[in-house]
Amino acid sequence: MKSNSRILAVLLSGIAVFAVLSGCNGKNVADSASSTHPADLPGKPSPIGIKWHPVRVAGTSEKTPDQVLLLLSTDGRATGFAGVNCFFGVFERSGENGLKLSELSTTRMTGPDLPYEQNLLKQLERVDRFELADGELHLFSGAEEVAVFTAAREEK
Repeated sequence: MKSNSRILAVLLSGIAVFAVLSGCNGKNVADSASSTHPADLPGKPSPIGIKWHPVRVAGTSEKTPDQVLLLLSTDGRATGFAGVNCFFGVFERSGENGLKLSELSTTRMTGPDLPYEQNLLKQLERVDRFELADGELHLFSGAEEVAVFTAAREEK
C-alpha cells in the first residue's frame, strides 16, 4: 500500500511540475489569454488579459532578457517569465488605477539573467498603481515609476 501511495505522489508531483513549466516557456504563459493591444479594446483600457514585455525596470541598466513577460489574468492571477524562471502570484485592483501584486513565487532555476529577474520581481512587488498610455503599461510605487511595459502584438 505504501508503494502505491509513493507512486501516486510521484505522479502527481510530476503532473504539477509539468503544468507549471508547460505554461511558462516565455511564449505561452497563458494560452487562454489573448495578446490584444490596449488600443484595440473598446471602452476604458485595462492591463488585464494582455501580454506585457518590459521596456524599463527601476534598479537596472541591463537590457531586458528575451522572452520576459507579464500577464494579468481575468481571474486575478499574475503570471509570467522573468528571464530565468516562471513566476506566478496574485493581483488586486482597487479604484480606477490601483494595482497590487503579491505572493509572487518562482520556479527555482538559475542562469545569467538571475540578477535582472530578482530585481524585476522586487519592483513588481512594490507596485501600487498603474497608468496606460500609448500602448504602454506604466507601473508606480507612490510617485516613483518602477517599470514600463509594452503590449505584445501576436506574430502572424
